[in-house]
Amino acid sequence: MPPTPPPEAFARLFESVHEGVYIGTLSAESALTLSANPYLKLMFGFAAETPQEDVRPFEPDRFIDPQAREGFLGRLGRDGSVTDYLLRVRRADRTPMWVEVTAHAESLPDGRLRVEALMRDVSERKRLEDQSRDLYHQLLQAEKLAALGQTISGVAHELNNPLATILTWAERLAQRSVDDQTRRGLETILSESERAAKIVRNLLTFARKGPSEGAPVVYEDNPTYQNLVGRVDHIAQMGALTTNFTLIKPGALHQANGGYLILDARKVLQQPYAWDALKRALQSHQVRIESLGQMLSLISTISLEPAPIPLDVKVALLGDRTLYYLLSELDPDFDELFKVQVDFDEFMDRAYDFVQESGG
Repeated sequence: MPPTPPPEAFARLFESVHEGVYIGTLSAESALTLSANPYLKLMFGFAAETPQEDVRPFEPDRFIDPQAREGFLGRLGRDGSVTDYLLRVRRADRTPMWVEVTAHAESLPDGRLRVEALMRDVSERKRLEDQSRDLYHQLLQAEKLAALGQTISGVAHELNNPLATILTWAERLAQRSVDDQTRRGLETILSESERAAKIVRNLLTFARKGPSEGAPVVYEDNPTYQNLVGRVDHIAQMGALTTNFTLIKPGALHQANGGYLILDARKVLQQPYAWDALKRALQSHQVRIESLGQMLSLISTISLEPAPIPLDVKVALLGDRTLYYLLSELDPDFDELFKVQVDFDEFMDRAYDFVQESGG
């Protein structure tokens, strides 16, 4: 039988672990703390010298939503334990925070629960998840608007041709000598046709509104180095290669600046130097147009050197789980640059409400 660790080992672990440790008793009206480690005091904003009995993370006043405490105690009483249970509580200075609780509970004869719990502050993770959800809804809305614009444009063009024909013939017939009743009919046709033509023009104007009306959303299907950061083209004149500022071509990072750039992670990694260029632009918050020949010192042709452009873009990488875990493990910059992970299930129930919400 293996030897039991000495109590001193558990005490050292209790004091040094970077998770809040709580031992106490809970009831519907009160909370009593038997033991709280230093990290729990730090999490909730208590001074290090605060007595343990004064650190009561589960007291009723600590919960922003009283019903959340009732649900938490009910779950502990029914199941005897919880894992990664999400709660919104208040720190000592009354500011809100999100905590994740893994706990074990035993019922006492007087009806109270003896609780042993580990607590983690997940406020930052929750904030990033909310940002990710907002970004998803913005992208979904942008796709809906793009699809709506295409539909409106198609309908408007289909209406435009017959309307032009009706207007032309109405104008020609109005110039002929006809009786009063026929003339009034032609004037009505002409007036209503012009009204319909104005509606079509307004629809076309709406459908042609560009990205300047809002944040751009760009999907780059071929994320080569030059397609991401841009390039400077050259033309041959009298046997020499020349260029000028009109031959500077922007890349996807320029086009998505101020908005969102969507990339297939696998395609980016398959293109030489594209992944490094993307990381360099995101880390420096600027995009610099530089040819691969100049960067690798393969050519010495004198060319333009455009000034770097300040970059403010949100990049969404698309890929499978395996690729995500490989990048997270092998690239030290990956988790720093791409902090938010959105994991979609491979299967989804076909629900009428969801189909309607998604525009189907």
